[in-house]
Amino acid sequence: MVTKTETVVKKEIPTDSTAVAEAQEEIEGPRRITAEELYRRSSQYRIWSFTESQLEDMRVSANKRGLIVRTNKLSSLDKSLPEVQLLFNENGNFEHLTVEEERIIVIYYARKAKDLANFFHLPTQARSTAISFLIRFFLIHSVMEYHPQFIMYTCLFLAAKVENNFIGINTFSKAIPKTTPESILQYEYPILESMKFTLLCRHPYQPLYGFYLDIQAVFPKIDIKRLGTAYDSARSLINDSLFSDAVFLYTPPQIALAALWISDNVVAERYLARKFGFRKKKEKTDNNEQNKNKLTTTKEKKDSKVPIVKQEQSDKIPVKQEQSDRIPVKQEQSDKIPEAKVKEEQSDKIPEDKVKEEQSDKIPDVKVKMEENGVDDLEASADGDSASIMTPERHYKKMMEIIRECAEYVKNVPNPSVEVAKRVSTKVHYCLDPFKYARKLAKQKGITISNATSTPTPGPEVIPFKRPAEDELNDDAKRVKTE
Repeated sequence: MVTKTETVVKKEIPTDSTAVAEAQEEIEGPRRITAEELYRRSSQYRIWSFTESQLEDMRVSANKRGLIVRTNKLSSLDKSLPEVQLLFNENGNFEHLTVEEERIIVIYYARKAKDLANFFHLPTQARSTAISFLIRFFLIHSVMEYHPQFIMYTCLFLAAKVENNFIGINTFSKAIPKTTPESILQYEYPILESMKFTLLCRHPYQPLYGFYLDIQAVFPKIDIKRLGTAYDSARSLINDSLFSDAVFLYTPPQIALAALWISDNVVAERYLARKFGFRKKKEKTDNNEQNKNKLTTTKEKKDSKVPIVKQEQSDKIPVKQEQSDRIPVKQEQSDKIPEAKVKEEQSDKIPEDKVKEEQSDKIPDVKVKMEENGVDDLEASADGDSASIMTPERHYKKMMEIIRECAEYVKNVPNPSVEVAKRVSTKVHYCLDPFKYARKLAKQKGITISNATSTPTPGPEVIPFKRPAEDELNDDAKRVKTE
């Protein structure tokens, strides 16, 4: 007989990650990219997301850079002039700015940018982008290098162009006193360079509106008036959160949820619990109490019959006692046998102290592994990785922990007063131009001031600006939306 040999072709399993993804795509179809994955690929997440320590280090390094610029300006002064000699004699008066003072003055002018954006009738997106540009710029540079007032003008003009709300440079500079088109445009390239040309800014307004619509879909019977009040309050909190560090530490959806939680924590918590499929313990305890009440009612009905049975059995118990009195020898033997067994069992058992010592030695190792894997429960750590064993309860608790941390930044937004801003602003002016401060000291002391002028300090290169013709100005005015 002739037998046919069948050849079995085994398909090789791909080991490369790209090959695995392609094979999975052939089986399951193309995978959809979520909004979270899109955000994590954005420049805002990759370049402008930090931890608290990284953010503090950036501000300290910017302050050190400003101190170097200030010392270079002091060394360039002519020490033969009487006002400059007075400046170096007054050791304690000419102080540099601290990291906290730099942050205060930046936030003060960021709030001024909000008012100026309202003056030009710019939308919320353009206003928020201008504030983000200003704060990002001074994470790299110091206010002892550039005055935040002039940077604020350029950031607002740049944000209007980025967000498709164009304002002509002539119209923009005419509306702001003591400014020229050259003074605004000269800082445009340094701002772009410091931001690494990342102009896209994502803000929490759109995620908040998405949550507002999704809550209505999850809870169809919710009070719309209550939800609308919470939405308006959360939106105002987001406006203030732009001046905090939350924009560098958390994602826009997390900031939106934190603002919504501050406005109405009941709605926010129930919404998250429903989305994660988690029932709160309060609801469980209420159900358990109702079940216990039902059980007690049934037990009370049964207990009315129990005493009758016990009485009948209690009448029979004395008969057993009489029988036990007739056989005293067996009782003594039965008493001795358990003692021997107990001794044997105790000899086989390990002392309790040793067992506790062994358990105390083993438990920390398990806890260390749990902490490394991010698992809180021993039962959960027994099977698989921590990501695959995340229960709805853990998802909910982790999200609420993030929201509470973010809410602290949203609620505690610095708002410097005018007096504090004036005091810091004078220090900024004299750090940028120490010769001007020397002349002011000389006037206060009554010392004659020389006719010498301060040497120009090195700064950004001024971009040459060509004034347009009248026809171009008319076209420029047509493009500007005036209300």
